[in-house]
Amino acid sequence: MQTMQEIIELKLSALKHPPYSPDLAPSDFYFFNRMKKEMRGHHFSDAEAIKTFVNEWIHTLDADFFINAFDELVKRWEKCISVNGNFIEK
Repeated sequence: MQTMQEIIELKLSALKHPPYSPDLAPSDFYFFNRMKKEMRGHHFSDAEAIKTFVNEWIHTLDADFFINAFDELVKRWEKCISVNGNFIEK
């Protein structure tokens, strides 16, 4: 709910996408792919260790990381529009 409040306060629009659309969800195609690469090879003793690792990793990301994520999202939306909403691959 806090995210929606921020969107409203910043006068932004939330993008809608079909319920199953990993090709259009920025978290699936951009954020989580990079996070998985960072986590590869690490072994965690418990869920708290994972949370700590992810929080520390997120704080290393600069603004360009997130700008690139949204730039890629725009490209994917445009590609989706050009193929009439059919599933697209990388």
